[in-house]
Amino acid sequence: MELAQPEVTWDKYAIGRWVWPSFRIVLRLNNYNNDSPEYIKVSLEAKSNDGKWEATNYVFQNKTNEDKSDPNHEYRIEGTHKEDVSVFISQYNIGHDEREKFPDIDIDTIKLIVSTESKKTFVIPIRPGWIKG
Repeated sequence: MELAQPEVTWDKYAIGRWVWPSFRIVLRLNNYNNDSPEYIKVSLEAKSNDGKWEATNYVFQNKTNEDKSDPNHEYRIEGTHKEDVSVFISQYNIGHDEREKFPDIDIDTIKLIVSTESKKTFVIPIRPGWIKG
C-alpha cells in the first residue's frame, strides 16, 4: 500500500449522492501476489491541541458508478490485481454538507492508517508539503 500520488487535498467533495468536507487521497493498492481478494478500510490520525485527532468516516470512489460508492464499508481488491483508487476521509459524518475549514491539526503528524481484513496494518505518513486545501 502506498500513495499513488504525493498529494492530499481538503475540500467539499461530491461522491455519488453525498457532499461532504473531506480529504481526498489516491491509494495504490497491490494484491498481485495474493490469489484471494482483500478488503481494506482507512482512517487518518494526527495530533491536535485537544490530543489525538481521528478521521474515521470514508468512502472509496466506485470508478464505474459513483452512486454505488458505499460509505464506511471496506473496499474489495481482487486477488492478483493492482489498482489506484480515490478515497475520501473525514472526521465529519458522511452527508455533512456544510463547508468546513481545514481541521485544526498538526500537519507534521498526520498519517494514513490502512487496515486489511487479514489483520495487516499499514501506516503511511503524510508529508506536510503534500497537503493542499
